[in-house]
Amino acid sequence: MNKPFNFTSHSQIEQFRACPVAYKYAYIDGVQVSDNIFGKYACYGTAIHKALEFNFFQKITSKKDLSSEAVTSFFEKAFLEELNKDGISLDSVEQETFVQSGILSLDSYMTKVAPAIQPRLTEQRFEVKFKHYPITVVAKIDLITEDDIIIDFKSVGRLWKKDYTPAKVMSTGQFSLYAAIFRKMFKRKEKQLEYHILPRGTSETPVLVTDRTEEQVKQILELATAIELTLKNGVLIPNHNSCSTCAFNKMCPKLPYFEHNY
Repeated sequence: MNKPFNFTSHSQIEQFRACPVAYKYAYIDGVQVSDNIFGKYACYGTAIHKALEFNFFQKITSKKDLSSEAVTSFFEKAFLEELNKDGISLDSVEQETFVQSGILSLDSYMTKVAPAIQPRLTEQRFEVKFKHYPITVVAKIDLITEDDIIIDFKSVGRLWKKDYTPAKVMSTGQFSLYAAIFRKMFKRKEKQLEYHILPRGTSETPVLVTDRTEEQVKQILELATAIELTLKNGVLIPNHNSCSTCAFNKMCPKLPYFEHNY
């Protein structure tokens, strides 16, 4: 089974772990599904990321943050552009609620957290090959600081704590991949890994700190390699435990997929 691209990523690994057959629909067949429910949240999250990038990209050379007003104004414009691009229409009340939520979150972050950060790279795309693993890993890392901290921004709802428990933060494959990339590219271990949480509509600015052992890095690279080998074999087994939340639920026969007729 041939992918239309020659790399792997965190999102690919997570989709395969959720269900190999759903992975086929998403990444092999390129099936597009409607996301009317969550599309507005995706637009909001993208705008938050763009506003933070707007600040930190210039800070690489200026060494100074922009004003909160400049960052929040950029966010508002970016959010409306994302809605228009995706063809999502919100009534005036809901749109203003999203805008005010972003302004509150970003203003708090720019006041409490951003001043202590000196970025080295922001929204940097990496494409990395590993000597002992026949895979190419692609990732875009939100921020790498001058003192070797890897930061990932998360725009979340107010009930975010159930998705970011200490156990999940310590084991997520996303940070394991980021650590693998950093160590390969910079020839040293990162200082630490941080989730910077921006809950919608609050002034909370939680920072969740973790690290990764060499064993955890090895495990995620081995898992990515195993997924690639499984795809080449062309036999995919559906995970029925994921059916209720799967975007491809209605079209999927929920049967094993065999690429060849044996």
